[in-house]
Amino acid sequence: MQITFKHVNGFTMVEFLVVMGILLLVSALSFPLYNNWLPRTVLSSTQAELLQSIREVQAFSRGGKEQSRYGLYFDSANNSYLAYQGDDYASRNADYDRLVNLENNISLVLGWGGSELNFATSTGAPSTTGTISIINAVNNESKIIIINQFGPTKE
Repeated sequence: MQITFKHVNGFTMVEFLVVMGILLLVSALSFPLYNNWLPRTVLSSTQAELLQSIREVQAFSRGGKEQSRYGLYFDSANNSYLAYQGDDYASRNADYDRLVNLENNISLVLGWGGSELNFATSTGAPSTTGTISIINAVNNESKIIIINQFGPTKE
């Protein structure tokens, strides 16, 4: 009489526990990295989006789109900014407004006395010069956009 063993497919308990241990270790190591990466990404994307908005309204003014000037209004109370068409925020054409709400933990600090940034037609020269600081309250990091006599640059 010959004894035969049946081959059974599957994992042993030891193999399963080893795989679960490796997954837990990788998860434990990646969680802090993700928590550091996310605020930096939000800050960088906010800077890029704001810089693009500034350049867009400057290009619209320089090109004389709709034979009008364009600008940005920064609303710190509502944590947002608004791209508009018109000589200033008060006399803007509200049909062309484009509101951008910032993330809750992001704030803007303007380095000039006022809340508007307008651009001249044909030259695209800004109405003011200074800095815009973008601050992330989660990790207290910041990025800066510089507005010089030619327009925006990032630092």
